[in-house]
Amino acid sequence: MTLTNIVLLSIHNFLRWVVLALFLVVLFRAYTGWRGKRSWEVVDRMLMIVLTSAIDIQLLLGLVLYLIKGNAALDKAIVMEHIPPMLLAVVVSHIGSAKTKKAEQNGEKFRQAAIWFSVALLLILVAIPWARSMNPFIRLF
Repeated sequence: MTLTNIVLLSIHNFLRWVVLALFLVVLFRAYTGWRGKRSWEVVDRMLMIVLTSAIDIQLLLGLVLYLIKGNAALDKAIVMEHIPPMLLAVVVSHIGSAKTKKAEQNGEKFRQAAIWFSVALLLILVAIPWARSMNPFIRLF
């Protein structure tokens, strides 16, 4: 494994935790706003922008890793069980962001965010290779 692969994989692994933390914050604000009849604030929109941007960066890093290593070097779990659900999660996140932006009422904005980002998070949680991912350097040896 080259130094480039190690660096990209380490960034990809670290950013996963950032994305998961952002999901928890966005979903907490979405559900409490939806149920608590809170007003939609600029910080709610900014958090969703940061989350979708982090997801996009994560996708780009993953695709670069895939292209560098090639399909033959990756096992079936990554190619078939990780990449497709992650791509779908990115799409679902962007749909959720767009639907939230288009909603006119506060409650509807929070509802759209809660539903779409919950689905995206579930897809991500299912697609993360948990057994191999607790130690980012496990694949180096």
